[in-house]
Amino acid sequence: MLLVVSAGNEGGTTWRNVTFPSDADNVLAVGAIDKKKKKSIFSSAGAQGKVKPEVVSLGSECAVYNAKGQIELVDGTSFATPILAGWISCLWQALPSLTNREIYRLVVESSSLYNKPDADIGYGIPDMQKAYKSGLRLEHQKKN
Repeated sequence: MLLVVSAGNEGGTTWRNVTFPSDADNVLAVGAIDKKKKKSIFSSAGAQGKVKPEVVSLGSECAVYNAKGQIELVDGTSFATPILAGWISCLWQALPSLTNREIYRLVVESSSLYNKPDADIGYGIPDMQKAYKSGLRLEHQKKN
């Protein structure tokens, strides 16, 4: 199991930081970005001594169905998280021999700021194609 959790929407408050459970070890915390690939103002950031959120996904102006069955645009890390969780599920389905920690590492290491994470968007935007290609190499190494 790989726990993918919302970083929280405290970015515009005085608290500003990620909230429980996203600040826990061994969970992949997801923050939000907008369509311009900039941190969403509401997205929580930072955690003491940790890179949190680890990664980000689109969380501003996400199209969802409302209670009346109409499409509306909404904001929140609660929307960014399932978008990325869906991609991670596809990645793991394509690479079924890998462990949860290996999938976690592939997602993080494929991200746009992997070599220089920051407190706002962590390791950045995951590149799932890059993660998949790295995962294929990893599976090949494990077989040999």
